[in-house]
Amino acid sequence: AQEEPGGFLHPTLPSPPPSTIGSPAAAHSILPQPRSKPLKQGSPKESDFVTYIEQKLLAVSRRYENRFSATLGKEENPDVEGRGIKVLVRN
Repeated sequence: AQEEPGGFLHPTLPSPPPSTIGSPAAAHSILPQPRSKPLKQGSPKESDFVTYIEQKLLAVSRRYENRFSATLGKEENPDVEGRGIKVLVRN
């Protein structure tokens, strides 16, 4: 490759084609499709889903507390599970 003034190299290869990541067609194939019918209220699948979400939220809450509790100081009752997260109540 030959050097141009300013220390830049003269490109020997053409530039790659534009990315298709931002195109709607590519995004459509990457994202999950929504359910065609909602979960039935009170069904085992809905219960499993709610339990899964509650566990993930609790894990996030615990990570947050572990990360920031040292900077905020000692709390009165460190053995209480799920501090800082509201419990979801199903009707």
